[in-house]
Amino acid sequence: MPGFVLNAKKVKRRPRLADVSKRHFIFPLLILAVVVIADQLTKLYALGRLIQGQPQQVLGSFFQLKLIFNRGGALGTDFGSGLFYLISSLLILLIVLYFMYVNRDKLLITAPMAAIAG
Repeated sequence: MPGFVLNAKKVKRRPRLADVSKRHFIFPLLILAVVVIADQLTKLYALGRLIQGQPQQVLGSFFQLKLIFNRGGALGTDFGSGLFYLISSLLILLIVLYFMYVNRDKLLITAPMAAIAG
């Protein structure tokens, strides 16, 4: 009878959310926050300093900034109203956040996903 206990295989279980160290969440959340803040700051800079249609040279003609408003969605697409883009963006964000949650212990997956979510 004791042989049965010694031969029993230990089942590896995935740690529950409460068992996972908080450090698995800090770095991806920091990346997400930095991307969101950088995005908002560059938009504020563009609206405050750039004149629509006139390029501002940063590194000569190699790198220029130009204020252009996108009337549609990503890359100028026009698939419908703004509500369509809002709903589709929220759905994509939920999928990315879920993917981050499922792979929360794999930094090489969660870090790029956090940048996409941001």
